Amino acid sequence: MKAWILPYTNTELFNRVLADLAHEFQLNRHQRVLLVLDQAGWHISHQLKLPEGLDLYFLPAYSPELQPAERFW
Repeated sequence: MKAWILPYTNTELFNRVLADLAHEFQLNRHQRVLLVLDQAGWHISHQLKLPEGLDLYFLPAYSPELQPAERFW
């Protein structure tokens, strides 16, 4: 699995990450991944191109206690 380290992010870059993730895991309608995300603007954009086999679940707004990575900041 690849890691993306970017100086910034936006919807266009997030679409590339999602496409790369779908390719890396060979996702399709039978092989699926559930990605848990916060509600950052680029995560909820109407311009997202969601690959087949990738489902998004959004954490409630203002709930950093549900996001384990928040402990590192």
